[in-house]
Amino acid sequence: MKRKTSLLSLLLAVIVILGAFASCTSGKGETTEAGTTAAQDNTTPEATTAEVTTAEATTEETTAEAIVNPVDYTYSGITITIPGDFTETEQAGIKLLVPPTYPTQPDNITLTVGSGDSSAYTEELLRTTIQQLLGEPQDFSFTKDKFGDFDRIFVSYAININGVRMTQETVYIFGGGKVYNVTFTSVSDDFKRTFAAVRDSIRISTESAETQPIAAEPVEYSYSGITLTVPGNFNEMDQSGIKLLVPPTYPSQADNISLSVGLGSVSDYTEASLRATLQQVLGELRDFTFAKDKQDGLDRVIISYSANVNGIAMKQESVNLFSTGKVYSVTFTTLSDDFKDVFETAKNSIKITG
Repeated sequence: MKRKTSLLSLLLAVIVILGAFASCTSGKGETTEAGTTAAQDNTTPEATTAEVTTAEATTEETTAEAIVNPVDYTYSGITITIPGDFTETEQAGIKLLVPPTYPTQPDNITLTVGSGDSSAYTEELLRTTIQQLLGEPQDFSFTKDKFGDFDRIFVSYAININGVRMTQETVYIFGGGKVYNVTFTSVSDDFKRTFAAVRDSIRISTESAETQPIAAEPVEYSYSGITLTVPGNFNEMDQSGIKLLVPPTYPSQADNISLSVGLGSVSDYTEASLRATLQQVLGELRDFTFAKDKQDGLDRVIISYSANVNGIAMKQESVNLFSTGKVYSVTFTTLSDDFKDVFETAKNSIKITG
């Protein structure tokens, strides 16, 4: 039991990544003029569910009826048209687009952007991932077609969570090495036509509305006895109870630093136990390394590896320092090369002050 508790801190960063690719994160939206927009074909494939096929016949008139007081909502290259009375809300660190009857009616729309290629998003992978995160999906449907020059995938299914049946439809659009996701979660039929019209309004812009510096001047950051140097424009956030430090481009760039403190002993952190535990969560690990040494008189274990999470390649390096029955963990999750130097500086600056 003690070993499982001590390993929890290492797995927290992994859980964040899994949650992020469950299409649960939304960003701050704004009404803007469209940038360079990809040529579009918003016709839903016939192979998708009957509910989606109904939306195929959506005309300009019925779209206007389905979306009352329409406004454009833009997030990280995705633009959709939503009802004017939909608002953003936050739940467990996640932003949602919700109707005015929320949370009595928990129907919602979420948007995410990450790195990805359509070849990695297979029907088997998506079905298995949904099973692992949400349980056995019902009426599962998978369709792949084109959205202008971009690959597009539709996935829909029903699921029971705590006795409540809901349906989810996710539209994945792939372009420029990124995957743009819009997910519609329905608990009632009240927003069926609205969500179909919103789905048909999706546009993907190839221009970023705002260019932000990746890293600013370094500052010292302290958390529960851990001190390290990070860029001054990194933001602190909590996601599912996990402390994250993220760049200003998050979540478009999901690279992050996570910090945690828990009970643990260096004797619990063996190469075999760490590899086995991580493989249970992530599957096959590549380039796994394990090193045990000392830092400032404290035992230290550093592990690094590459993995594929929901078709997304990522690298993780975890620095674990042990003092007075506690383990202080700093984990660097990398999905791009943009933060390589930043993370190396932060890793070399770690001090334990607790």
